[in-house]
Amino acid sequence: MKSRKWRTRPAAFFLGNPHPLARDGAVAVIGLGRFGGSLATELAAYGVDVIGIDIDEAVVAQYSDKLAFVSRTDATDETVLRQVGIEEVSRVVIAIGNDVEAGILVASKVLKIGNQHIWAKAVSQTHADILGQLGIDNVIRPENDMGRRTAHLIRGHMSDFMSVSEDFVLARTAPPVRISDSPAGVLRHQTRVRDQCRRIQTRR
Repeated sequence: MKSRKWRTRPAAFFLGNPHPLARDGAVAVIGLGRFGGSLATELAAYGVDVIGIDIDEAVVAQYSDKLAFVSRTDATDETVLRQVGIEEVSRVVIAIGNDVEAGILVASKVLKIGNQHIWAKAVSQTHADILGQLGIDNVIRPENDMGRRTAHLIRGHMSDFMSVSEDFVLARTAPPVRISDSPAGVLRHQTRVRDQCRRIQTRR
């Protein structure tokens, strides 16, 4: 490891104590597989302190120089979760995908500890329903969400698409050619005129 990376390490890394990070707004990512690992490194790239947790020693070693704190531990153990400061972190991401039972158990333990700010990955609708019944509002289905996004992009009407909730999406699309060079104020005026014309026609 390069010395520069060691110099940028937070003190908690050297002390083996993640609680200062947790109290300072760190995000805990439980499960550092493809989804969890990608999410954790992206958060770290934006300057977020990430406490990474995984049971696989090789995975922990892989992220030891990328995240603020990494722990090889069994996240289904409530005592261990408390030791890494789960009750104090700003967000908990449960990214366990290959063991549904473990993911559900971890979610229930985090809720029991008292942290309600949970984002949990689900691998099926049944899994998502169970997490919802536990009281977790932010349930992520990466494969499902990406499939929907890709379908909209393939249709060619949108350049980007993101589902925010069941009834709300964010989409980026090109405007029709006939209005592409028109100022927004002109468009609003034209819309008001059309609405007034419709009302007049309705009265007749």
